[in-house]
Amino acid sequence: MFCRKSVLCNIAVALSFAPLLVGCGAAQAKPSDTSPSQVAGPPGPPGMVYRKAYDPSAQYAANDAVTYQRSTYIAIASTTGVPPVGAAQSESKWALLAGAGIDGASGADGKQGAQGIPGVPGPTGPTGPQGIQGAVGQDRTSFLAGKRFFVLGDSISSTDYSNKEWQRVVVQRTGMVPTYTDAWAGRRLRDAFLCYGATNPGDALGAYTLSPTCTTDGGKEGATLAQNLADSDMAIIALGTNDQAQPVGQLGDDVTSGTSMGMLRWIVETIETANPKIRVVVVTPQLNKWATANQTKLLADAEVSYAESVGVPAVNMFRHGGVSAVNLYTLTKDGIHPTQWAFDNFYGPLIAQKLMQIF
Repeated sequence: MFCRKSVLCNIAVALSFAPLLVGCGAAQAKPSDTSPSQVAGPPGPPGMVYRKAYDPSAQYAANDAVTYQRSTYIAIASTTGVPPVGAAQSESKWALLAGAGIDGASGADGKQGAQGIPGVPGPTGPTGPQGIQGAVGQDRTSFLAGKRFFVLGDSISSTDYSNKEWQRVVVQRTGMVPTYTDAWAGRRLRDAFLCYGATNPGDALGAYTLSPTCTTDGGKEGATLAQNLADSDMAIIALGTNDQAQPVGQLGDDVTSGTSMGMLRWIVETIETANPKIRVVVVTPQLNKWATANQTKLLADAEVSYAESVGVPAVNMFRHGGVSAVNLYTLTKDGIHPTQWAFDNFYGPLIAQKLMQIF
């Protein structure tokens, strides 16, 4: 038989509704709180703690989450001052939780706004006080004006092949005065003092002796190198075009080593011994048809390297002279000697400019 009281008691027990439990009896009592379905389980692992944007000065513990550069990262170890990406320890302190999404497409440009009403011009401000008169600048050429220079070179500096064109430009631009130009075609580094009887680097020098190549343009007959350099303030060494097949060598090479480094050392030391007060300047070869660009570059760099090692200024014609494989036969008459236009606009001005920068 259906028992309405039994049903109501069961509902009261399930809902813990005390008024209905009256009269239901012990058999219908609420189940004990200690039944198996009510026992608490073990604690779960710590949850993620969102700490908002990454702060380099903040202390973070494991499971702290931050946003950084549009991505979300979770700390896997305690850290301070280590960003989620970009540092050596980033990967040991952070793990990527959610990467940044790709940028959406740019929206269409809005319509041009209406032109605003022009503002009323402001009043003219008062005239400022007169500034203090600056000091009178010194003419750069005045440092070199009247300085006398000696040239030791090859055909590019000679009278017969090049009419001493670059020297003319230097005189015009600096006010310097030439003394002797000891230069002739085919001259190599080892021939620097051939007019003084030195046939090999390291040989003792005698008096200047005239010959078809050794003319009065290069020195006074019967004079020593010291005597010929006595009136010069500067000695410009412009050699190397005929030495590009020569072994370059290295810094410290002996003067008799047969290398370009050793022979340039011989030339500089001989000139400075003859006139300790003279200022030596080295001018390197420029690109030419007698060697590959790499050979000329090696020699030019070697001459600059030696010059710098002994406190001698250098003009690197290969790197700064403006001659390249494209314009070689435009800026030279024969792949070697500059045209008069090139002397006037490239070769001569570069030497003059470098001298003014140095002195």
